[in-house]
Amino acid sequence: MGRGRRALPDEVKALKGNPDKRRLALDGAGTEAVRPKRTKIDPADYLTQEAERVAFSMAVATLPANVVRASDVNVMARWATWLNIWVTCKAKLDGKAHWYESKTNHGNFLREHPLAKRMSQAEMHLIALEDRLGLNPVARQAIIRALAGMMPATVVAEEEQPISEAPPANDASPLAYLQQAGKLN
Repeated sequence: MGRGRRALPDEVKALKGNPDKRRLALDGAGTEAVRPKRTKIDPADYLTQEAERVAFSMAVATLPANVVRASDVNVMARWATWLNIWVTCKAKLDGKAHWYESKTNHGNFLREHPLAKRMSQAEMHLIALEDRLGLNPVARQAIIRALAGMMPATVVAEEEQPISEAPPANDASPLAYLQQAGKLN
């Protein structure tokens, strides 16, 4: 019986940058054969402002090539739009108070500035999208860790064992089932 964690396939080690620096048995000329190719992902057509397009391009360039997918264009475009909203609100509020005083029949009240509310709302959307896309370091590490933990389909197929069928349902007690399940076939 082996001890410790199961060794990762050499292809996965190559994708992680060969952290142990050992020689890998790869079916190619080296790690270049398994490195993911970066495909050009164009911004969505509805990103009309230049700041949104720049934010989109920056996000695509920041993420590792094996994380970015063409199907992520719309999500990244939404992130770029919310980032532009946040930056615009911040620029308009710079040097100003984030609240204002309103006078009512019941007295004077301090209220939050509408742009500060919009900025806060944009920040909540940004945080949620950054966690999903891997645009912050913690989320990116979680995505890369999940990708590294995935095994190639050929390895999984070799390791699959046939699952023994459950005993017939006519056994009266759960104890009888457990006794039957513990026996070797």
